[in-house]
Amino acid sequence: MPDVRRKRKAQMRPEDQLQIAVVNLLRHSGLLFTATANGAFLQGNAAQRAIRGKRMKDHGVSNGVPDLLIFSAPKAEGDEVDKHMAELRGYEPIGLAIELKAGKNKATPDQLQWIEGLRRCGWRAEVCTGIDEVLALLRDCYPGKF
Repeated sequence: MPDVRRKRKAQMRPEDQLQIAVVNLLRHSGLLFTATANGAFLQGNAAQRAIRGKRMKDHGVSNGVPDLLIFSAPKAEGDEVDKHMAELRGYEPIGLAIELKAGKNKATPDQLQWIEGLRRCGWRAEVCTGIDEVLALLRDCYPGKF
């Protein structure tokens, strides 16, 4: 069994490794969050994957939804720029959505559309291209947690 785990880990994409690292940080933060199923690997042959993919879409899974949704409201403690922007917009962000990218990968048009839509709905939504960007964002949004 250990050989199988090592092979699986070796085959993991960089974005999968990044997401697992971020999820481990979030699990210890006390924040309410979830990961979306969009990056899920569907097992089976082509016909089985097509059936599972259709079933997921029928249940409401949408292309482009950010990888991580944090339902705990971000804070702007001590950040006058964020407080000023919140006053201009008329609200504080109600949640944080993070789309994770690694290497040369870029956000797709569907992902960018979701990011903009979430922002219009009052969320802070960002694309992060590595653990350092994620940590900076989390420290900015949740002072003292990271």
